[in-house]
Amino acid sequence: HGDKERGKYYYMSVDTNVDKLEETAVPSDNITNTVKDLAGKTIFFLDTCHSGGIYGSKGARNDPARFVNELASAESGAIVFAASMGGQVSWESTTWGNGAFTKAVVEGIEGKADIETSSRVTVILLEYYLSKRVPALAKEINREQTPASAKPYAVADFPISIPIVIN
Repeated sequence: HGDKERGKYYYMSVDTNVDKLEETAVPSDNITNTVKDLAGKTIFFLDTCHSGGIYGSKGARNDPARFVNELASAESGAIVFAASMGGQVSWESTTWGNGAFTKAVVEGIEGKADIETSSRVTVILLEYYLSKRVPALAKEINREQTPASAKPYAVADFPISIPIVIN
């Protein structure tokens, strides 16, 4: 789960204790600082409810949108894929064995996002695939879910997977 608590955005696991956030959850500053220190390109997948409030609201402070925008800033250089818009839940189904976003990401990276049939999946192709597949999966269970993404302007499209076909 990802949410704002006590004026700060936290990435929370299933066993997070809200009374002990500093010990049991990860504050957004820790993630942002880690990403800033990484060499090379970074792709960050956030499969949590409300994870993609990418654009936030005017005057919003310490919210998921701010966190995502900081990760995708030119300084950090991370490309961020978020499971749902800021006001949405990220849906799961026992049929899929996980959430709609995770299912779509795995499918896309394994090759279904390669709509150009170029034997590679790029950031832009995955972004497009997720924009279509996640809402379709959510619709299967009569729900709504719209993924979001953010990336620095200066980062050109590049391959993130080269699916291997074994005959």
